[in-house]
Amino acid sequence: MHIIGDCFSDFFREKQSAVTVGNFDGQHIGHRLLFDSAVNCARENSLFSVVFSFRPHPVLTFGDRPDFRLITSYDERSDYINRIGPDFFIEYPFTLRYAQTEPKDFLEFIFKELNCKTMFIGEGYRFGKGRSGDIADFQSFFDSRGVELVRVPHVMRFGEKVSSTTVRELILAGDFEKAKSLTGRDFYVTSSRENTADLGSGKFALSIPPEKILPRAGSYGVTFGDENFFGVLHIPQFGSEKFALLECGEFHIPEGTKKIELKLKSIDGTANYYRGN
Repeated sequence: MHIIGDCFSDFFREKQSAVTVGNFDGQHIGHRLLFDSAVNCARENSLFSVVFSFRPHPVLTFGDRPDFRLITSYDERSDYINRIGPDFFIEYPFTLRYAQTEPKDFLEFIFKELNCKTMFIGEGYRFGKGRSGDIADFQSFFDSRGVELVRVPHVMRFGEKVSSTTVRELILAGDFEKAKSLTGRDFYVTSSRENTADLGSGKFALSIPPEKILPRAGSYGVTFGDENFFGVLHIPQFGSEKFALLECGEFHIPEGTKKIELKLKSIDGTANYYRGN
């Protein structure tokens, strides 16, 4: 998978593409349906498959919701999408200037720059200046240019639409099992090796990516190292810096480790996880 920013038009002169567009925070099961649809269509029709998103997330660019955090850090998002297998993952720079792009100009850009043949879009997706563009704009624009538009319906769980907002609320509440039912995977906290300090006696200070959401302050059972190790992650009340303390007995970080991934469990049963039971 090629991960690129805003310099990519040369790639798409070779052949056309199947594209899906969105913020894709958390990559829930509705997002997965979009990814799989684009990738499968591309493979069946000898097209490039493209996931087009933004970096930073538009909400973080506007800065009017200071408590907003991402379900997955940017690195986690890239790792997850890479496992699905699109040819390209585009993280287009979302600036305040770019936020003034009119819907028609955005669609023209996607059509021309990505040589788009088929577009997969989720119901309810809005885009362009002031979020004024909607799926009807996609339909009329692509119909006039002979591009197939596939409207992917909302995925429902528990009688509600699956959304990043719901997943985010569940993680904040520490309900990781219900969040997993919407994302299809466990909730992880990741710290790079260079941002992990060994304090001795099985204690590590972890620096968490600032854009990453964390549950409420407390102590959580965790597993890591292919679930061969158990520990407790203590999450404090955060200010401007995000640090967490991992306690895990006699664990030592192996040489060559690039990052530590911790699977969080509910706050209940923390003592058992610390004992490795």
